[in-house]
Amino acid sequence: MIFCQTQMELLSNPNEICVRELKEKSRIIVSISELCGSGKSTLEKCIRKQGFDNFKPHQIA
Repeated sequence: MIFCQTQMELLSNPNEICVRELKEKSRIIVSISELCGSGKSTLEKCIRKQGFDNFKPHQIA
């Protein structure tokens, strides 16, 4: 299990973290938590709509 302690740690390269973890696992779960109104849902919608780096939208549940 990987925990990113800071927002910058995760935002610096989420693709690299996911690719590294998927070498050993068939799937991963990414959890985003923060205070109300901080933009979690907006970020989630963008990721689902656009994907990121190597990951296409259809690969993200």
